[in-house]
Amino acid sequence: MNVFAGGAQRRTLARASIYFCDMLAAWGIAIAQPMLSLLSSNTDFFITYRVASHEVIWFVITLAILPPIVLSGLGLMLSGKPAWAQHFHDGCITILICIWLAQVLKLSLGLSGFIYVCLLVVAGMGVNALYGSFAGLRAWLRYLAIVPLLAVGMFLFASASGRYARASDVAVVQGQGVKNSIVMVMFDEFAVTSLLNGAGDIDAARFPNFARLKQSSTWFRDYSSTAEVTHKAIPAAISGIRPRANTSSTFADHPNSLFTLFGASHQMNVTEIITKLCPPSICSDSKVANAQQTSGSAQWAGLLRRLRSILWQRLDASEKNEMKLFEAFVPVERASASTTTMANAQQEEPKAETPATIIQNFVALNQTENFNKWLGQVRPSRTPSFNYIHLLLPHQPWIYYPDGFYYSTAEEEWLKNETQWETSVKQQRSILQAQYVDTLVGRLLDQMQSDGLYEDSMVIFTADHGVSFDYGYNRRFASNDLKNASDLMHVPLFIHSPGQSVGAVSDENLENIDLVSVIAEQLKISVPWKMDGMLPSSKSGSQKKIKTLYFVDDPYGSAKRTVKEVVVDNDVFLKEIKTAGTALVNANDVLESLYKTTPFNELRGKEISSFTITKGELTATLDADIVVQNPKVLVRGTFDQLVKANDWFAIADGERITGLSPTVIQKKTQRFVGLLPHIAGAQTSSLRMFRITDSTHLEEISLGE
Repeated sequence: MNVFAGGAQRRTLARASIYFCDMLAAWGIAIAQPMLSLLSSNTDFFITYRVASHEVIWFVITLAILPPIVLSGLGLMLSGKPAWAQHFHDGCITILICIWLAQVLKLSLGLSGFIYVCLLVVAGMGVNALYGSFAGLRAWLRYLAIVPLLAVGMFLFASASGRYARASDVAVVQGQGVKNSIVMVMFDEFAVTSLLNGAGDIDAARFPNFARLKQSSTWFRDYSSTAEVTHKAIPAAISGIRPRANTSSTFADHPNSLFTLFGASHQMNVTEIITKLCPPSICSDSKVANAQQTSGSAQWAGLLRRLRSILWQRLDASEKNEMKLFEAFVPVERASASTTTMANAQQEEPKAETPATIIQNFVALNQTENFNKWLGQVRPSRTPSFNYIHLLLPHQPWIYYPDGFYYSTAEEEWLKNETQWETSVKQQRSILQAQYVDTLVGRLLDQMQSDGLYEDSMVIFTADHGVSFDYGYNRRFASNDLKNASDLMHVPLFIHSPGQSVGAVSDENLENIDLVSVIAEQLKISVPWKMDGMLPSSKSGSQKKIKTLYFVDDPYGSAKRTVKEVVVDNDVFLKEIKTAGTALVNANDVLESLYKTTPFNELRGKEISSFTITKGELTATLDADIVVQNPKVLVRGTFDQLVKANDWFAIADGERITGLSPTVIQKKTQRFVGLLPHIAGAQTSSLRMFRITDSTHLEEISLGE
């Protein structure tokens, strides 16, 4: 009996090993290797979901090994009915191989749509038949069981994410006796040209607090970013090392930074949103950062949902760019009603299936709460403090008015077929949001001056990268002939040095990799690591004449570029600054720059009763995301009948015209879009639209929802 029992056990073990090797191989080529390949170069994905470095190791091992164990175990549970067990096993293998084939057909061969689906069905039937008929094929598959093991090894030992997973803490460097507190605000997607008045100066009417800051700091007017994306631009500014490919925005790949330079001498108050450059040993006591990044467990549910979306993106029949799913965003947690209440919109956090554009609305609102928490820690103390915040403002979505009023929108940041007018409206919205940022700057200055902290501190306001509103170009990446590259490089830099009371403007050629050198010079300390950046005075004649934008990432949604960098003439760059922007004639008209060149600008503000009104047959429908706004400030929708390409329309809230729109042709659909001013406490009383016949005659349009 024992002999037979031992034989049965051996057969069971042999079957178990075969099942496991088969599942491991199929799972490895279909799921584990593709997912780990993507995650290996997207370390920010783990940071977004607050996965600690040591947790990454367990995650990748679990991803590669646990599902095959579970699937093979389920097959063994059916061993009492061998036919069922075999069907289950063969079915799982077939499905996994079809998942692999689907990715080959879509990603490698570029297939999509009906042909893709048909080929996948035929391939699935063929795989099932071949796998069930040929023992050699089954044996060959088992050799591929090494694939997930190799994928884990490559991930851990040959990738940026692997370096983060294996990273130990880094050493800190004494701040060489610096007794001054440091306050650094890193804004996001902030073009300095938004602040300007067309004469090379800050527009004090729209940006009173930046103008005020300029009076007691040095404005480095010729400052530029060297990267288009946050996870390359911020490390460059914080470390002084130029952007490089295949590096993460973590302390593992940037062990030397401002955080390590001042970590031993300063009390840390650090809030990082997308990056993780401050080592845990330095920022573990940072109250705000600890509350937002390191406390509690990783957000595994959100991470797994995101991976599911990425996998589905690789399998569905659409032509979407899967890398779009890796664009950094902050997962929204349940917050106070004051920060998550959208104007007449759903008052709960977005669910997993919520469109990314709506999620980004909530993320933008959370920035105010992040700023408030961080600002609460910027206080005088016996020990000098290093206060740093990365604020995702005035980054899109552009939903803020200068007074802090916000509205919801499901609009994409950039559309491939976007019209000139749509681009102008979005640029105006970004300026309004920058004006809201100006109020946050004012709050910080007020508090520091009230506490007596401002005068003897170093205060830095800057941004990671700019944004382009050049018509026909990508909003966030240098595209086409790359002439919009300088738009992405224009960023603000204001530095108030300890004891500085008189403002200054510097037109020296300064890039973000030079920032650490400038900070060190003004604090009279040395930097103990080798940097690519340097002081302007140390640059050669040729270095002073150019600026460089490094391409280390492929642009989302645009054609890949054949060059690794673009060089911009510094004289041209500086001239753009000195001529960018426009001054307001009427400081109370926040939409003046949008409408002043339109043919019917003089109609804004006029009473409807002063026109001759006729009732027309034209009807229009508001977009769904505009319907929920109250009051309505962004007005957008579709005409239900044909209108002329050169028609203009007046938009009225109540009895006064407050906005305009031309005919907007988007994807062969005739649309309208306009901005209305926001009046504190006002609600939309009666939104009305008119086709403008001439300056005295209007034809009313039936406007539906």
